[in-house]
Amino acid sequence: MARRRVDDEITGYLNALRFQPRGISPNQLARLHVIVRSAQAEGGPKRVLAWLHRLGPKTPARKQLETARVRGARLWDWLIARCEDPASVWGELGMNQAELHSLGQGQVELDESLAAEVSLRLIDGALARAIKEAKSND
Repeated sequence: MARRRVDDEITGYLNALRFQPRGISPNQLARLHVIVRSAQAEGGPKRVLAWLHRLGPKTPARKQLETARVRGARLWDWLIARCEDPASVWGELGMNQAELHSLGQGQVELDESLAAEVSLRLIDGALARAIKEAKSND
């Protein structure tokens, strides 16, 4: 029950997502998408964060991530926020911890691993949508 509710919230969030490519190449988004997918299998958000921090401030990849927008915020900032503080995903999805604790037949354990999983799923879905929109704008 709790997983279904989280899935529903992610789906609703992604359906309402506003992405503005602003010059980011679909290839750049696809590279990041591969990193996120591999982080889901192993490494978690820290792997994505490490990749982002390896991008120098003047590299074309970073500039593209800084000009693209997700929900009005710079894609770079949105990604950093999701990866540095995975627990912030609950607020991003409009769910509070008390609400999550009462879902299902028993208590839902809101540990870091669940927040990290949901954060990466949210990033993954947002990037998939962004790639689709960037290709249609290209």
